[in-house]
Amino acid sequence: MNSKEQKELRTKVHEALLPFYKSHGYKLNKGNGVFEKNGFRISWGISSKYIDCIYFNPKLSVLIKNIEDVLERIFFNESFGLTLVQITGCRLAQEFGVNEYDYLGDNEDGVDHGTTYKVDQETDLIKLVTDHVNYMEKVGLPFFEKVNSIEGVYGYLSGLLFNNKKVKKVIGKREILSCVTAGYMLNAPNIEKLLERIAELYEGNLYILDDVQKVKEYFEKV
Repeated sequence: MNSKEQKELRTKVHEALLPFYKSHGYKLNKGNGVFEKNGFRISWGISSKYIDCIYFNPKLSVLIKNIEDVLERIFFNESFGLTLVQITGCRLAQEFGVNEYDYLGDNEDGVDHGTTYKVDQETDLIKLVTDHVNYMEKVGLPFFEKVNSIEGVYGYLSGLLFNNKKVKKVIGKREILSCVTAGYMLNAPNIEKLLERIAELYEGNLYILDDVQKVKEYFEKV
């Protein structure tokens, strides 16, 4: 499969998904394969290419502009394009009480690597779309509804930090800084406990803890 054929196959996948997303008000950015609406994004870019097939690993991302604006004031030399990103895997599905995706991605290393769609010239795109639409209706769209505000982002991410034993494999620095920033913006009563929890989880990780300290210092001065 040459690059032209790969591009054509990628386009076919996007066109097959478009009616579902269009019905929910999403628009397709054809350049990067992202369906977008009001800060919510589903990425359907190609994750890897082979001679006879291409692979997709859809991701869900959220941008809350107020959180982004504050982070860019704190870290003025950096760009914060997204508030949080999650893969479409079984762990997220289980959070919403959906257990039919247990077979997806949960490898023996304990990390959910997400849903992977292998697509070639013989792939039944109707089956692919049906599977993805089922996931989005039961998990993806409810997830977006849950994190569609500063309060929602803080509740979701702080819940992971406090309660998920594998949280270090689930979220990264972007989500931690978004969570701490949201907590301060909301004057969350448990913000100090959250900072203690982060310090405990990431002890010795100055890559994360130094930036968390910068967020704390910013709000102490405001």
